[in-house]
Amino acid sequence: MAGISLLLCEGDMRSAEQANDGDQTSDRAHRYVEASDLPDIFKSKNLNQIKPYYDGASVDQRMSDIRDAIIFIRENWNDYWTFNEALKQYTDETVTDTETKNRLETILASQKDWARTPQDVADDTFDTLRLYTSAKGYDEIFSLLNHMFRNEESTKQKELTTISVFLIELLNIDLYNYCVVNKRFDNFTGVVYRGMALPLADFDAFDKLKHQPISNRYISIPLSLMSASSSIDVAKNFIRETLKRHKDNKPLMMKIHVIELLPTYLSFYRVRFPSSVVSTICAVDIKDLSDVPTEKEILLRGPFFQVLDVYQGEDIDGEVCRVLEMVMLNTNRDHISTMQLGVDSTPARVLFGTMVAATRSRFAIDFCEQKGLKDDADEYRKILDEKTSKLAELMN
Repeated sequence: MAGISLLLCEGDMRSAEQANDGDQTSDRAHRYVEASDLPDIFKSKNLNQIKPYYDGASVDQRMSDIRDAIIFIRENWNDYWTFNEALKQYTDETVTDTETKNRLETILASQKDWARTPQDVADDTFDTLRLYTSAKGYDEIFSLLNHMFRNEESTKQKELTTISVFLIELLNIDLYNYCVVNKRFDNFTGVVYRGMALPLADFDAFDKLKHQPISNRYISIPLSLMSASSSIDVAKNFIRETLKRHKDNKPLMMKIHVIELLPTYLSFYRVRFPSSVVSTICAVDIKDLSDVPTEKEILLRGPFFQVLDVYQGEDIDGEVCRVLEMVMLNTNRDHISTMQLGVDSTPARVLFGTMVAATRSRFAIDFCEQKGLKDDADEYRKILDEKTSKLAELMN
């Protein structure tokens, strides 16, 4: 049974300090608390087998179509203004909010590109990221991404797929460039939180996931974005607001440990493949760009979560809140330079993936030992032994 391929979750946040303004809180809560009757998490092949909502095969095909579109965009970056015009025409027809239209026009008036030095983006205002954090921008523009990942027929529309992937690429570039010019936001590590509010019956899937083999105990959100907060109080506040609108649902808190790639691994990789750019855009602190900075937003980009534990946490408004505790790395190779590796493409991918798995396993061993999960710790040791043995061969 494969792991969970979690498609784009809707979400939004604002802080506990603003909780008295219920209307605005609930308006933004849908970005950061998954609460739909058919939550995106159950589109994944693993949970789809446990709780069948969707055809897992169609999810795989959509992911493949979108990856192909990313390759197409990057291989044809010289056609930037063609992609740009297609996005502009689409949003001209679909966006109704005047301020959002004006902000988008500003973004599309100039060309974005991956920075080589901080000087390349010294004057950048990172308007795509700023628009993403706004309520109207998210609802009217970035809902296009939700449509792409939720609608089974969407990737059959090639133009819509290209537009969506181009929009993702603009966000990727902003995330990368923001870290280049703001080193204090590069390499974020720590614990972040995101809420869910689901029907009680759906929680069985998480309990069953917990008892899957370690190798299948994961959740993946390929190519997409998920908003979280570095403040548990913010996440709790949004769960409360969501439960007011979904009174029959029950709360769940995602507690996510964001860690870095082991520095010795990263140094070796960069020496072995110097042209391959490694960044930390999988987790970026964007609160200073947000329309609501008190939400303390951490944007997770295409995260791969290893599920560590599922258990009962504290009550939220009289309801027991389950906790889904996971770990992810902030590091990836999703950069246009990967298109230029040539014959080194597969060796670089295999080496980096093995380093990621070994780093994640080291953290999981410590976590399980501290929580008294001896059997799990032993299984992670086996994985670590396998990965370190493979690395010994790859790094010779």
